This record gives sequence, C-alpha cells and structure tokens, in this order.
Amino acid sequence: MESMGNGRIFFHSLTVCALVALLGVIVLKKWRHPPGLLFIAAGMLSHQLADAMWSVPQSWYWPFLGDFTHKYSPSYFENMFHLEFSSPSELLVLALAVILFICLFQAWRTGNGRLFRRAAGLVGLFLLVAGTLILSGLAMGILPGFLVYSGCSAILICGLSLILGGVASFSSLSCRRSGVG
Repeated sequence: MESMGNGRIFFHSLTVCALVALLGVIVLKKWRHPPGLLFIAAGMLSHQLADAMWSVPQSWYWPFLGDFTHKYSPSYFENMFHLEFSSPSELLVLALAVILFICLFQAWRTGNGRLFRRAAGLVGLFLLVAGTLILSGLAMGILPGFLVYSGCSAILICGLSLILGGVASFSSLSCRRSGVG
C-alpha cells in the first residue's frame, strides 16, 4: 500500500510512456488503425512534464534507477481530492475531459462521429488559446493565478503542455479526414 502513497507510479514513468508510444506505432503501421495510442502517449508525456517528473528521477526513469520512491501519507487521497477540486485549472481540464467523453460515447452509440470531431476541434482550439495566453502572460511577467503551478518553469511547461494537447487534438482530426483513422 505504500507505493500508493505517492501516486506517481507506473504511468508517471518514461518507460511506460515509451511502451504506449511503441504499441501505438505498431498498431498504426501493422493494422492502419487510428493513432489514438500515440495521442495517449503524447498526453502521458505532457502530463509527466506538467508534474515536473524530472525532479523525481527514481520514479521517472523507473525501473532503471530502482523502485518508486515511497511517501506514505494516511490522508493522501483526501489531500489529492482537495487539491484537484479546489483548483480552477484542474476543474476546467476535468470539464473538457467529461465533454469529450460524452461526445465520444454519443458518437460510438449512434455511429456518427461528427459531434465528437466538432467537440475535439473546439477543445483543441481552447487548449491552443489557453496555452498561448499562459505563455503570453508568463512572457509579460503576469503569472496566472488560476493555475495549480507556481514558478516560471512549471507555468512554461503547463502552457507548452496545453499547446501540445491542442496540436494533438487537431492532428487527430486531420488523420480522420485523410483516412488514417
């Protein structure tokens, strides 16, 4: 149970991210399926960057530097719940994920992907604009107060991660149109 105390286990390691990306490339090349796993790998990597995983090298480079670091806290889940639901930026990302999930489910249920493509396009546009605004605010010396992160490097990574998410969203749309997906 101690490994759960830190929360940064398998999916916060570069090894698992690389395996997901490799599997995505194999699925794309061999079966010509949509590059969804590659987008998941990009999301995992941007999440790891947003979490500044390089500052926990034992977890980020697992298993090459040993086992995960353990920081057992009996109130870990309570603290994480409070952190996640008291941050406007985290709530916004959660709302976008819920909207995309609902649209994806509806597209799957009806067989019509137009709703999902439109929602993905709007979310992608929102991510690009939000990332650009965050980077612009950082460049002008205005650090956004609605972010969980503090410090220039963390905010820079957050802005770049949002832009990466927006690019991935638009890339998935262009792959669908070109027949890859």
